[in-house]
Amino acid sequence: MIEEIELLCHTMAVSAGPHSKVPLFLPSSSKCHCVRSNALGRCYIDVLKTTEDLIFRISLLLPAALAEHIKPKAKDLNTQAAALCAAAGVFVTAWQQQQVEAGLEFPNGRPANSVLIERLKNSDKYILTEIDEDGRENTSEYNKRTKALKQHFSSKAMKKCFSLMYAGGTVAQQPAEMNGSRFAARSLYGGIANTVGVSALHADLFVQTILEAGGAIPRRPRPPHPFIGLFAALRVSQRFKDCFSASRDMTLRSWYLMHIEGDSILRRIGRHKVAEELAAATYNFGTSQSSDVFDTAFKTLMATVTTQWEDVGAFKSLVSYFPGGEAVKLAEVAPEDFETPADSATDTGLEFSPNLLN
Repeated sequence: MIEEIELLCHTMAVSAGPHSKVPLFLPSSSKCHCVRSNALGRCYIDVLKTTEDLIFRISLLLPAALAEHIKPKAKDLNTQAAALCAAAGVFVTAWQQQQVEAGLEFPNGRPANSVLIERLKNSDKYILTEIDEDGRENTSEYNKRTKALKQHFSSKAMKKCFSLMYAGGTVAQQPAEMNGSRFAARSLYGGIANTVGVSALHADLFVQTILEAGGAIPRRPRPPHPFIGLFAALRVSQRFKDCFSASRDMTLRSWYLMHIEGDSILRRIGRHKVAEELAAATYNFGTSQSSDVFDTAFKTLMATVTTQWEDVGAFKSLVSYFPGGEAVKLAEVAPEDFETPADSATDTGLEFSPNLLN
């Protein structure tokens, strides 16, 4: 049995990249910003996708996706690039928390956003030399590629991307302090609440605390702005919550409770003058215009945990990408605005997914 599973994982790795576990796909809500499966007829999420495999996939996807928004020798990020960078840091950290909550990973693992940043910065160490038919290595081409990778990931634009990635992940895992002790956040909801410093159950107080903190921040704080990570976390949490809403599976229902309706919070913040002052310093993450931007960023990242990765052959498209090349945009194999009988089912009873620990 073990040999058969290992053979299956190896077969999948050839076409879709490394798989630490055989996938278990569960249906998302119709509100989820992801692409539905060509074969299954709706969007399915691999709930067993390990944080390690996710980081590998995002490390392939992110440079190719950012190429659409970051031109060669660019020194700054536009809103789309900034949103994708910050969202990636939040996304991997929240996914790691979900895996821990489901009992699939240990709670003392390295922070996922830090591991992702480290892998991207050291991309030059993950390429191999080409060997010709006579068994000779093409060292000149290898040296050329490693040098180009080092230059790309040490550029000013990518350094800013990493700082946003780190800021987003830091909010997601912000610990709570009680009686002199620190307790790690177990969910994105918890990390956001710990960052603000008050319970999110009282929305008025929660919003007021953010506004007061925003008013106290200097007009030109040292970048990145302290609210960039918070606003990105609120955006990503809303979209995760949308994916897991109305699910009848206990795993996704438990993940639903790990997130907050971030868009609602940001809409309330946007009614105040402080929001206008914060907009320019936070890439407009807190404004209504950024909602669509984060929809796109989240949908891009969701390809790494849904059947879209396999459906469109993402691994083969991305593994050959090299910085400086044209942006790679994964194909969408079906319309986004779909609804299936399962979305409007009258039976709302919860179901247990197959034993995840086995």
